[in-house]
Amino acid sequence: LDHIHGACSPLRPTNSSKWIDLVSQSLERDNDRLKTIRSRNSGPYTTMSNLPLQSGSEVGTGNYILTAGFGTPTKKFLLVIDTGSDLTWIQCKPCLGCYSQVDPIFDPRQSSSYKSLPCLSATCTELLTSESKLTPCL
Repeated sequence: LDHIHGACSPLRPTNSSKWIDLVSQSLERDNDRLKTIRSRNSGPYTTMSNLPLQSGSEVGTGNYILTAGFGTPTKKFLLVIDTGSDLTWIQCKPCLGCYSQVDPIFDPRQSSSYKSLPCLSATCTELLTSESKLTPCL
């Protein structure tokens, strides 16, 4: 487990000025989150909020990452640790509209241990994020 800008992070830039820029951006995001939290406690409840939202779809936008192996033979991928979700996932081929990522997309045809689960399986129906009951969800 590494912080995205930590000394052991595989995504840490080698250029020190670039690293300082990234740390500064992290501090700005932290300050934005703090302002949002403080605004919730500073007055009456309103239905309107101005939240600083940024896409978290690409590796590099989370605070903590780890390298994990998938498939047989094992292929290593960087994962963002998302504390707001109970589901960890990677993109698989064929993938239409894939998110940009550092690693190659996982190819299940290259893995002898990959198993597709039908969306009507207990594993998929228990997921709140299962989008389609007609196609494999995992």
